[in-house]
Amino acid sequence: MQSESASDARTAGGASPDSADAPAAAARKRRSFSVRVDDDVCDGCGVCLFFCKPLVLAQGQAVNRRGAWPVKVVDESRCTGCKLCEYACPQLAIFAKEVPHDH
Repeated sequence: MQSESASDARTAGGASPDSADAPAAAARKRRSFSVRVDDDVCDGCGVCLFFCKPLVLAQGQAVNRRGAWPVKVVDESRCTGCKLCEYACPQLAIFAKEVPHDH
């Protein structure tokens, strides 16, 4: 009897037997993005790091020709495509674009 009420509570909350397939469907529909940092232009100010909540970018460890530590892309797969890093960059050194999926 108790298992029936637990089952009813799950379905009443909007869960359905097909909801187990929802993560797989979402993964198929997820868009991919390419993020590039122009190392020679980036001055390592870190403004983009503040705006990148998915943690796609991190402070780099290599010095560029300007004597700065440019940011680097650490996990492009986390990019949501919001482009806040690109819009916030005062040096215009970051480029984010959607990568088309081949079907």
